[in-house]
Amino acid sequence: MTPHLDLRLLAVGWLAGVGAVGGAAFGQTDPGRAPISTPKPPFVITFSGGLEHQFDADIDGGGDFNVLRLGFGLESRSQPLPELDLSVKFNYALDAYSFSGAALGAADQWEDVHTFGLQATASYRASREWTIFGGPILQISRESGADWDNAFTGGAVIGASYAFSEELVMGFGLGVLSQLEDSERIFPVLVLNWKISNDLRLTTQGGGRSATGTGLELIWDRGDGWEFAVGGRYEFRRFRLDNSGDGPGGVGEETLVPFWVRASTQFDDNVTVSAYAGFTLGGGLLMEDENGNRIGKEDYDPAAFLGIFAKVTF
Repeated sequence: MTPHLDLRLLAVGWLAGVGAVGGAAFGQTDPGRAPISTPKPPFVITFSGGLEHQFDADIDGGGDFNVLRLGFGLESRSQPLPELDLSVKFNYALDAYSFSGAALGAADQWEDVHTFGLQATASYRASREWTIFGGPILQISRESGADWDNAFTGGAVIGASYAFSEELVMGFGLGVLSQLEDSERIFPVLVLNWKISNDLRLTTQGGGRSATGTGLELIWDRGDGWEFAVGGRYEFRRFRLDNSGDGPGGVGEETLVPFWVRASTQFDDNVTVSAYAGFTLGGGLLMEDENGNRIGKEDYDPAAFLGIFAKVTF
């Protein structure tokens, strides 16, 4: 199969987009950071987790569904050399779907989807202005009861960012990911960190909504430990189905574009808690059998969602 370029799968701030890429988007290193002289700890561990409920949405061909999404992330960062940052991140995401009615031309679609991701990233400051970043990605995405050995995907991302000043960093890269029963997916990576004023910034590294990815956010920092933001991203999930139902051993897929508003408070330098609400646009569902033949493909109506998220750094 011929690899295809997916401009919709715009990963912002390293990989965001599986929100998600193939199940869950992975965390990012810091290629959008402007060069600073402040020393960093030699080793940092960050734990993050969140819970989100996406409310009922009508499916165009009939039926409706909702999703409960749970995500956790564990990341270690180190700086073995002044110009080199290393990051390893493990993610887990549960997307618990609840369908009602004969959607996608099937009476039995899918339920609990588990996604495990591992990402290693190196970020090298070639000069005060230029930073080169990249690394491999491994992922397992499967419905409960699906075969483990048929749920693996992998790929890599490489790119570079340029610091125009202490206030503006921009970058671009390309990523490639294998897909379950489909050709490789090639996607652009956008890096942006723009300090518009002392309390306002536009960035792909907000990180206040999901343990498994970020998005493009406009953030207002009130200066007293609170910040408020509006944001959005493209999400793509593709996963192996279990060995029962109407598509045994097949593949399920969900695409959507969520937009949100959030409020975050920082209790100290190490703990941040966020609450957010939003809606989805451009939602779509796809179900294929194990040979890649389409069982059903439908769009779904906009859906509201609510969530909470926390991050702790050690």
